[in-house]
Order: sequence, then structure tokens, then C-alpha cells
Amino acid sequence: MKKIFYPAILLMNKLGFSKKLILLGFINIIALSVVIYNVYIQQTQDIHVAEKELSGITLIHPILKTVQSLQRHRGLSSGVLGGDQELLDELNEEASFLAGRFLILEKNLPITILSKQSWLEIESDYKLIQSSGLSRDRADNFSIHTHLILQLQQLISNIADEYSLTLDADIASYYLIVTTINEMPIALEQLGQMRAYGTGILAKKTISETQKIKMYSLIATLINAFDSLSVNLEKTSRYNDEIQAKLSLATSNIKNSSQKVTRLVESDILSNKFVTDPHVFFDLSTEVINTGYSQIYETLLPTLEILLYNRINQVEQQLLISIGSALVLTLVFQYLFWYLLRNGGEYSLNCSLSL
Repeated sequence: MKKIFYPAILLMNKLGFSKKLILLGFINIIALSVVIYNVYIQQTQDIHVAEKELSGITLIHPILKTVQSLQRHRGLSSGVLGGDQELLDELNEEASFLAGRFLILEKNLPITILSKQSWLEIESDYKLIQSSGLSRDRADNFSIHTHLILQLQQLISNIADEYSLTLDADIASYYLIVTTINEMPIALEQLGQMRAYGTGILAKKTISETQKIKMYSLIATLINAFDSLSVNLEKTSRYNDEIQAKLSLATSNIKNSSQKVTRLVESDILSNKFVTDPHVFFDLSTEVINTGYSQIYETLLPTLEILLYNRINQVEQQLLISIGSALVLTLVFQYLFWYLLRNGGEYSLNCSLSL
């Protein structure tokens, strides 16, 4: 043991009592400073991540609004191209609203996004829809709209990655994020495609074998998407008690409403009856889609923001407690240190004693 402490004994024997205390005090201050610094860095990093996620949510919200409008524009375009000119006024109104949504995106998205090739392609496709959407056939018009929607959904995914939303470590926040930016939009897009196809077919009152295959495919995909959404919403509500009842009701309403749409497609469109007015089909589908988006805007995103703000407040409180405790201990040490330093004669430290 003596060999282990020999360097300390050698050093202390060369110092007077006051210098010994000063050295120990200096070492203590350095150690506490390192601890405080590491705690501060770690917890401020957690705060910055949560703030970054909130910034990402702010960017994603208007993109979802744009996708919703674009899906409606696609459905109305399909109806008009199918021969229902009564939908033209609604289409023009939606086109004006959609133009406003893109102006909002250009105003609010950061330059790092607006300067990327992916955004330039989005703008190019949107201008193509504006300039020549109605001069194309129904299938081509549908394809251009759908490709643009997929591009915007990919933009949402990229923002979620860049702003750490997909890396969220809290399980309650994670399921909210997955539901908001992935599961719900995918399910609503499948329903939006069915709305566009169904409205166009009912307007024209004829369906080809290719369109039948597409409708059967959309029904199967839609069922799978809503089953997956129901599972994820259940998980989301399980870890978020405050919205559990609201999400459970929304899940039931959305699923039941989507089943009404699929049953109508099977009984009327796929059976070649075409007795349903395209306006009725469009409005029924839109009601279901709007219900889903309302859950995103009014429940999922606000709850996610609350969780992130609560996390920031919690970390700030922990940071205050940690640094406050460390400072109190430092003050106590300094108090005892100066007492020993001023009364060195009474508390002599003799490091030359044998161990």
C-alpha cells in the first residue's frame, strides 16, 4: 500500500499545509467543473434535439396540407375528365387553394430544401399539372398527380430524418411520429386514389378490365393500410393516455367509413351498375379522408408537440437541479476549505506518516 501512495506522500511532503489545501481544492474544483460541464452538454443536447423535432413538425404540417389539397385536386380532375363538368367549379376552386399551399411552402421551407433537385422536380411536376393537367387523358392526369404526391410524402420523410423525428427515443413520441408521418398518410393516400378512380369511373359510367384490376388492387391495399393504421393507432393510444379515447373513436370511425367506401365500390362500380352519383361518391370519400387528416392536425401533431415541450421542460428542470446541486456542494466545499485554511495550525495534515 505504501508503494501505491508513495507519489502522493512525496508530493505532499514538499508542500506546506496551505499549499496542500490549495492543491486539493484546485483538483476538486476541476473535477466538479468537468462533471457540471458533461451534465450541461448532455442535457442541453437533449433539449436541442427536442427543439429540432419541433422545427421539423412545423415544416411537415403545411406539406401535409398540400398533399391533402393535391389529393382532392386529383379526384376532381378525374371526375371532370370522366365527363362530369359540374365538378369544374370545385376543381377551379381547389386549384386556387392548391396554388396558395405551394406559395406557403415556398415561403416557409428553408433554402436548403428549396435549392435541392428534389424540390425543383416537385415544382416542375406541379407546373405541369397547372398548365396541361386537363388536356391529358384521365390515366395520365392521375399518374402525374400521384407521382407528385409521392414526392411530397418523400419530402416529409426526408425532413423527419433530418430533424431527428424518426430517431426519437421516447416510445410514446415514436408511435405518434410513425402514425403521423407514415401510417396515416399512406392509408389516406390509398383512399384518395380510390376516390379519384371511382369518381372518374362513375362520371363516365364505364369501367375497363384494367381499371377493374386497379380497383381490386386499391381495395386490397386500402384494407391492409387501414389494418396497419389501426394497429399503430392502438399502440399510440396505449402510450398516450390523454388521447386514448379520442384515437380509439377516430380509429373506429375511419375504418367504418372506409368500409362504406369499399362496399360501395364493390356493389356499384365493380358490378357495372354505376347508379351512384359521382358527387356523392366523391363527398363520401372526402369525408373519410378529411376525418383522417383532422386527427393528424387536431390530435396527433398537437399531442406530439405537447410531449416534446414537456420533455424540454423536464430536461431543463433536471439540468437546473443537477447544476444547482453541484454548485451547492462546491460552495460547501469552499466553506470548509477556507475554514481549514484559516485554522491550519489546528488541523495539520502530516502526509509523511507511514501507512
